[in-house]
Amino acid sequence: MNKAELVEAIAEKAGIQKKMAQHVLDATVAVIRETLQAGERVKVNGLGIFYVKQYQARAAINPNNGLRVMVPARKVVRCQIAKDLNREVNGGKK
Repeated sequence: MNKAELVEAIAEKAGIQKKMAQHVLDATVAVIRETLQAGERVKVNGLGIFYVKQYQARAAINPNNGLRVMVPARKVVRCQIAKDLNREVNGGKK
């Protein structure tokens, strides 16, 4: 499902116009982005938890030439999927 299909599904499910659904989706994504950029987590019941994980700088070995290189510190967005959603996707299995 792409963004246009998601907007259409939201509009149909909520009984609103597609343009309004587009605004709601854009606002939701913007709030999630801003919250993650501030270093906070976003919990959406029934969907999951979005959070930022900080990785420290580390030494690694380049597999092509065997030389040691420094991998810089970085932040990565992660998502922990809700257990109920995972269970539903797997047909009720744990």
